[in-house]
Amino acid sequence: MKERTANQANRRHKLAGRQLVRQYRSDVVGISRGAAEGCGVSLLSSWTAEDKVQLLRSMATLSEMLKRDLLRVCSLPDGSPAVKVPSDGGVVCATIDHKVYCKPMCNHGYDFQFLRRSRPYETCIAGSWTTQYIGGNTLAICFSSTVQISATSSAYFPKDQDCHATQRMHLQDEIFQEFITELSDQQITGAQVNASLICGSVVQ
Repeated sequence: MKERTANQANRRHKLAGRQLVRQYRSDVVGISRGAAEGCGVSLLSSWTAEDKVQLLRSMATLSEMLKRDLLRVCSLPDGSPAVKVPSDGGVVCATIDHKVYCKPMCNHGYDFQFLRRSRPYETCIAGSWTTQYIGGNTLAICFSSTVQISATSSAYFPKDQDCHATQRMHLQDEIFQEFITELSDQQITGAQVNASLICGSVVQ
């Protein structure tokens, strides 16, 4: 009985998620059409404040759902925790032969708290992530710095192109290829299942 109730609850959650995605898609399409006709100004001006707040809430909820979904590629079937993405930076992850490798990156103007030149990536061993921090899933912390010397140059996003800008400009493939090459240089090769770039929040 409990199992049946749990299954019904899961189905309701999935249905609610699909409805949210459809509503979000409908809202986005409406904005896009309005933008094509007049930069969306006339469309938005016809919306009530409540409509705008509801759309923002839907977008924020969907954004969090998508972020959690992306983070699943940085976890393993054995229950290893998803990595914690550093603020003012991001994490690029690749799965090779059923093993996940994640490389923390910092935006321009930020550096790592610990030296990372000898450890460009982290991985999961026996259900725990290798990390310079005690336990948990924090792989790195990015702090404001005028110099970037704690890691190799590939661990930093270029000036005027932070993690979020990299995603907006669809430049992830360059990040992926560079990471795969770095792994290959360390004799880590095999069937690549997927790769992803997850960005952290931007701290003002």
